[in-house]
Amino acid sequence: MFTLGAAKRRLFSQVSNIAKRNALRDDNVLHSAKTILTIRPDVWMQKSWLSTVKALSSNNQPIKILYASQTGTAKLFAHLLNEELASKYPDRELSISEWKDAAPEELLEPKKALHVFLTSVAGVGEPPDNGREFYNWIMSKSDSSLSGLEYAVFGLGSSAGHAAYYNVIGKSLDKRLEELGASRVLEIGLGDDGDCIEDDFDSWMEGFVNLLKEKTPDDGESRDVGVEDVIDDEAGKMDVVQQREQLQLHQIRHGSESSEMKERLEEAKVKCPGVALSDDEMRMTSNKFPSLKLRPRESELVRKHLFHLNESPDQFYADGTVRFDVIGNKLLGVDAGETGIHELKLANPQMTYETGDHLVVYPQNSQCIVEAYLDMLDVDRHAIIAEDGQPITYQYPKGLTVYETMTHCVDLGALPSPSFARMITGRKDIDYKAEVAYPRRTALDLILQYDRRLSLEDLLFQVAPMKPRYYSIASSNIKHPNEIRLVYRRVKVC
Repeated sequence: MFTLGAAKRRLFSQVSNIAKRNALRDDNVLHSAKTILTIRPDVWMQKSWLSTVKALSSNNQPIKILYASQTGTAKLFAHLLNEELASKYPDRELSISEWKDAAPEELLEPKKALHVFLTSVAGVGEPPDNGREFYNWIMSKSDSSLSGLEYAVFGLGSSAGHAAYYNVIGKSLDKRLEELGASRVLEIGLGDDGDCIEDDFDSWMEGFVNLLKEKTPDDGESRDVGVEDVIDDEAGKMDVVQQREQLQLHQIRHGSESSEMKERLEEAKVKCPGVALSDDEMRMTSNKFPSLKLRPRESELVRKHLFHLNESPDQFYADGTVRFDVIGNKLLGVDAGETGIHELKLANPQMTYETGDHLVVYPQNSQCIVEAYLDMLDVDRHAIIAEDGQPITYQYPKGLTVYETMTHCVDLGALPSPSFARMITGRKDIDYKAEVAYPRRTALDLILQYDRRLSLEDLLFQVAPMKPRYYSIASSNIKHPNEIRLVYRRVKVC
């Protein structure tokens, strides 16, 4: 069963690079995007320029994280940055929002906050849909009225796609803000999805976090050993077993027990009747992320789709989304092998289209992968993530079971972020490209290799959100008015 929206996206016969990289499953849910893209002849495509980096005026000012995201990667990075800053600087005032969350002129607050912009590129050199209004406003703004605004920019693009438009939105924004009198405090970061965008962002984020560091004691200056010196902020917050080992080592070295340390270890579990699988009804929580409120199961049913959320605050699919049946799926060619091209046929009783129109696919994780993750958790897989009382940073629909959330909302086949990989492995020196990115290691691979235990929160706050995939329609509406045909190549994961 597939789901298709009534509106369409034309990309002027450009083949979607995303479609080439992602597998298509028969039980996927589809919809088409709504915005018709146009190619602007005046798109700024300069690849380099001389930029000026100025010192921060204050190390304690609030930080506004503002993102524009088409498929969810910029949104994920924005939340990762927010979590990293909250961990490193718990007393710093932080906020996170989309560019569309306020009128453009109200989004910026010169002299009141440090602004961090994250933006991807949509289509052929266009801003993401949720950032279009702000981007057009800032690019057309004529007066230099942003004096006193301090900012940093991280752009997301792909050098393997439309190379001439690589990171054009982030670059244009960075240059335009400076032209309007704003002060750049860090060189623009450029994430390349054609190489290893996670590593690019991790390196830029490390530079930004270090930029905010307050003065620390000199290397030769002595200081008391406290809890933060014993439990590492990233690798050591991962699970209770590892923390207890650190506590024992701390006791051996210093000859005493730390009541503060004990208190933190006790906080690693919480009473959860009807949800926790242990006899004492205690379940693991995270020392890094806020706890989720769970309630006992109501049934063992697992929804195959999330249409029941339509017209609710937690709506998952785009407006106008409908479902169509899969009526054919065959391999094209003889002896094509595992990675041969396939043709997928969908029954189409109501939608008109043109060849080259794009459909956006909402994939689902396979049942065996979902259950492999669930088997490692200490909560009932059919427990419900409560509708009320959830942390503001929780970005998925409420009221779903743990099983449904893991099936529809998070991408269990995606690469873990560098910080997540360090947390699982317990290593700060991990070579992300060599050990994770290029071998295509998932979080599950690392968890099994290092025999780690994770809480539900550690997973849901760090696994990448499920991104929609773009596929180009290969059939003709004239020849096949009652069908939609897509071609795809299966991705072989080693």
